[in-house]
Amino acid sequence: MVSISPPEKAIFHLLTRNSHTFYILAYFKFAKELVEAYSLDSEFNFDLLFVASDNFFNVQGFTDFAESNSSWLCKYRICLVGRICGNEQVVHLANTYKNISLLGYVPDLSNIYRAAKAVISPTDGTGLKIKVVDALLHGKPVFGSAHTRDGLPSGYEDCVFPIHRAEIESILNISENRKKAEVAAFHYVRTIDRVSEIDSFFGYLVGEDVLVQRELEKSDLGVS
Repeated sequence: MVSISPPEKAIFHLLTRNSHTFYILAYFKFAKELVEAYSLDSEFNFDLLFVASDNFFNVQGFTDFAESNSSWLCKYRICLVGRICGNEQVVHLANTYKNISLLGYVPDLSNIYRAAKAVISPTDGTGLKIKVVDALLHGKPVFGSAHTRDGLPSGYEDCVFPIHRAEIESILNISENRKKAEVAAFHYVRTIDRVSEIDSFFGYLVGEDVLVQRELEKSDLGVS
């Protein structure tokens, strides 16, 4: 069995008692060398970016986050990208809070990441949040829910933070803190594949193939 996050691997072990469970992270090969480009003191178009599809967890997570923190979030520019922008509940939210921009589908996210100070992931649900990895690849600090952080390998603490006001304002308001988190994102994302068990997985597959081949050979020889 293959899992894409530590909690999933634990669940698989608990439910199946299958010792052949592998944790595999292979969504990228190398982190982009973009630290200098993304650390420039240029004018950002947005403070917080959320890239998401139109599913229940994304919609509910974002609307809860925006509404429960509206008293202080109103001073920050929030940008949403992806199918979530077409959700009726999210459209209503953007009409209510003028600091929220909906960009819809964007074919190339690189410029959007460059234009934002940080990324949010206020989403529940198990598994690795692929857009969080994308953000880290672009040197973006991330503010994530407990589920978001639980889905990541350890070592993210300097670039992926709890989605709390104090953490968010510390990064958005103090450029030195933001730059440190950007560099930490690049360092972390370079090491993330080292915890992958893909080599063990391939070894297991080869071993299984060998066993199957031996059984076939026995069958051909009439050996039971």
